Amino acid sequence: MKLCPSGRLSSTLKTMKNQGNCSYHFTEEELKSHAVDAEGWNEVRDFFDRIEDLVKRDGWTHPETFDVAFDFFCDLPKLGLRRMKGREREIFDKHTS
Repeated sequence: MKLCPSGRLSSTLKTMKNQGNCSYHFTEEELKSHAVDAEGWNEVRDFFDRIEDLVKRDGWTHPETFDVAFDFFCDLPKLGLRRMKGREREIFDKHTS
């Protein structure tokens, strides 16, 4: 079965005075895949929101905070690896060794 996503796309089409049904259709699998991708993107966005005073999303930092930002990103993989366990760590090791 094909689904038309609700929300912004449907609202935009109505605003544009599009008559009839939604012209874009997605399978249940496509919608689930998008939700997974969106969650990953949201996690990255949240991370950069938390460090915004140190580094902007585009990677820019003040010259005064460059050394701190550099050290932070050098230490970040070590911190992440300490938290990574089980299957997630196995996959990481497989792809990085």
